[in-house]
Amino acid sequence: MKYLSFDCANKSLACCVLEVCDTLIKTKIEYIKVVNVWDDNPVKRYSLLNKYLSNLDEIIKTDINTSSGKIDRLLIEYQMVANDKSRCVSQQIMYHYVNQFNQNKDDLFSENVSYDDFVIIGPSIKNKVFLSDPLRHQNFLAKYSSRYTANKNHCKSNLLEYLKQTDQIHLLKSIPKKNWDDVGDAFCQVLGYHYFRDNKKK
Repeated sequence: MKYLSFDCANKSLACCVLEVCDTLIKTKIEYIKVVNVWDDNPVKRYSLLNKYLSNLDEIIKTDINTSSGKIDRLLIEYQMVANDKSRCVSQQIMYHYVNQFNQNKDDLFSENVSYDDFVIIGPSIKNKVFLSDPLRHQNFLAKYSSRYTANKNHCKSNLLEYLKQTDQIHLLKSIPKKNWDDVGDAFCQVLGYHYFRDNKKK
C-alpha cells in the first residue's frame, strides 16, 4: 500500500510518500521533503503551492511510480477552522489531487483508487504510533509540559527510529533539523492510519 501524506502548513509543508509493507524493515520512504510556500500575498501563496504540487506530480510519475507502483491513498492532515492559513493549504492540496484523479487518474493513482481513498485525517491518529516502548506517546506527554511539543517530538523520534532501523537516515540530509518533526508528522500519519484505522475496515 503506497501513501502520499501531507502535514499541512505554509512555511513548513511536509510531504512523505511511503510504501507500507508487511514488516517495518520492508517499508520504504520513497520521497520526503519540507517546503516553504508562504508569501504575504495570498495569490502568490496559492501559486507557490500549485508549483510545488505540479513538480511533485512529475517526480511521482517519473521517479516513483515507474519503479514501485502508483499511489493507493492520499492522506491530508485535518486543520481546524481557526487555523485558516493551513486550512487553505489542505483544501488546495485536496482540490489539486481530486482534479488530477478526475483528469489523469492513470498517471498518479493505482487502478483501484476511489474517492474514498482521499482522506482528511485528524492529528490524534499519530499518537498511537510507537516503534518501541520508550517511543509511546504517553512518555512524551510525561516529559514535556506542552502537549504540542510532546506531539512533535513523539513523531520526530519515531521517524528517526525507523530511519535508523532501515538504514535510511541519509534521507534527512537535505531537510533542516528544525523541520524533522514536520516530516515526522507526515510519516507517523501514514503508520497511524494504516495500522490503527485502515485495518479496522478489513
